[in-house]
Amino acid sequence: MRIESMRPTARWWYALEPTSWPKVFVPALFGQAVGAATAGRLSMGASELHRAIWWGTFTLSALVLAVGLGGRK
Repeated sequence: MRIESMRPTARWWYALEPTSWPKVFVPALFGQAVGAATAGRLSMGASELHRAIWWGTFTLSALVLAVGLGGRK
């Protein structure tokens, strides 16, 4: 399917490249696990965890869109 024939929401989803996100989230979660193992405990409550997940998602989305914009011809 050509990008020009996609609906606007499909274009945004295509631009966000959701299949590439595990490449970023897996190392981030691994880093959190290493930090928790080093500290010997989890010091983050549910509220902070949700905030961290949303912040990571927002940052990753902005980064992917910025890289995509820079790669345009």
